[in-house]
Formats: sequence, C-alpha cells, structure tokens
Amino acid sequence: MVGYSADDYLRFSADKETIYYSEPVYACEDAYVLPTNDNSEQWGVRSDGHWTYVNCLMYSFPPQGWKIHITSTIYDAQNVLYDVAEYLFVKSISFKYLSSRTCFIQANGKYADRLESGKFITIYPSSEHIFIQLLKDLKTIVCKYDDGPYILTDKQWQNSNVFFRYGALKPRFSNEKNVPVIVTPQGDLIPDKELPLYSLPSFVDEPIYVKENNYFIEFLYLILDYSHNHYTFKHFGV
Repeated sequence: MVGYSADDYLRFSADKETIYYSEPVYACEDAYVLPTNDNSEQWGVRSDGHWTYVNCLMYSFPPQGWKIHITSTIYDAQNVLYDVAEYLFVKSISFKYLSSRTCFIQANGKYADRLESGKFITIYPSSEHIFIQLLKDLKTIVCKYDDGPYILTDKQWQNSNVFFRYGALKPRFSNEKNVPVIVTPQGDLIPDKELPLYSLPSFVDEPIYVKENNYFIEFLYLILDYSHNHYTFKHFGV
C-alpha cells in the first residue's frame, strides 16, 4: 500500500482488527487539507492513499490532451494547494494532488520515480482553450511562492511553478506491456511517456499562444578572464 512504511506493515499485521491488506481507510496525520467548497455536492473526492482525486461531476475532460502540473516546496505545499484548489473549484476543473506531507517526501526522495518527481498537483483541462487560460491564471496564483522541484517530463511555463505536457488524462493501458498509452489519430496505441524528458507525440504540436508567449529568463554571469586580466559578461538562457 502506498504511503505506509515497513513499520506500518508490521503494526497492521499484528493488529487483526486493522490488518493492512484489508484496511479500508486511507488517512494520515499529515494530510493536506482542501479549502471549503460551497458547491461540494458537485464534486467527487477519493484517495488511493498516495493521490487524492477531486473530480468535477458537472464537466468531464477528454481521455488525453494537455495537462498541467504544479510543483512546490514542501514548506509551501499546503498554501499552494489551498490557493490552486480554491481557483479550480470556481472554474469547475478536475485535479489530483499528493495526499500528505509523507507522500510529498516519498514522491521527491532520492529513489523516487523520475517520471513523477516534482508533481504536486495535476490539473485536467477539458479543452485547449481552457488549458491556455489555466497557464496564465495559475502562474499568477503561484508566483508568490518559492520555486519547487523541476518536473523533468514537462515544459516549464514562463519560469514559474507551472509545468505542462501532452499525455493521458484518464488511465489507459496497453494489454501487451501494461504501460500507460495514448491513441494516435490512426487509432494506434503508443506509450504515454518513457523517459524523464519533455517530448511531444508526432501528431501533436504546442498551441501557437504557448509557442509565442513562453519565455525563459536569461541570467547574466560574470566571467573572470585570467589570461587578459579583465572581466567579461556572458548571457546564458535557461
């Protein structure tokens, strides 16, 4: 079970009333808390112990498309979740988030899966238009927080804690290899992601707005040239 240590397994197995393989409740003392939602009846919330899924029951989203990830430091995580979730509730956008501080540590630890590390909140836009609007709005919401871990599978949006990629929005697996897949326009199944780097399927291109408005800050480095005994400045794009 995700979210439990070896000591937890031993404790559960010793207690026949809460034996770990049949324990129905995923709860922990360091769980992150969502803001109060005035339209809670329009939302379904469930947890698998590692992720908490918050689905808007009024609007669906496609099986695959552009998705957004929010990264955060562990110190800002609760406040980031609160601010982002409050906005997503108003906009009726489904999302998921790491359930607790313990899960956050596990997801970003030394031996964590590089394909998943850095991802604190995952957001599921229902269209490309909404995806673009979310990029702009979410950057404004999280810009006051410190930089979180870089998400290797994604592209960063305007040097912020907002990242994005194209991929599966709903679970779909290959019967042969049991790996996450997406569908090509021809109906072929191809792996959703295999390496910890940003890449696009051959049939997908970034929206024009994203291409024209994503930028990366240039840092000015001071270089000491010992051979000529003077300082020079060079620009390096990030």
